[in-house]
Amino acid sequence: MSKESNSVVSARAKKLGIDVVQGTGLKTKIEVLKSWLDAKGLKPEDILFMGNDLNDLDCMALDSFSVSPASVCTQVKNIADKILFRNGGCGAVRECLEFVAATLGQNF
Repeated sequence: MSKESNSVVSARAKKLGIDVVQGTGLKTKIEVLKSWLDAKGLKPEDILFMGNDLNDLDCMALDSFSVSPASVCTQVKNIADKILFRNGGCGAVRECLEFVAATLGQNF
């Protein structure tokens, strides 16, 4: 989810077969997340949410497991269940996936 539209993100999400919601008409992230959870039949505790800015705090405060890159503001770090070592745009997503895989006992 992002209020910024990015064609590269759209293309990558399509290639990976994952949902992406972006653009200036985006509702609040919490509304989008709750709607997505309902549509998928999921509960907040079923997901991991990675946030990196103040507009992610509501989503991170749900019962989901929340993660943040190293390069975020104090408010986000204070609410995250796990703070990664890598900064956003510098391998944080991969680090997060490796953490999940290791937690599940899988190789990545």
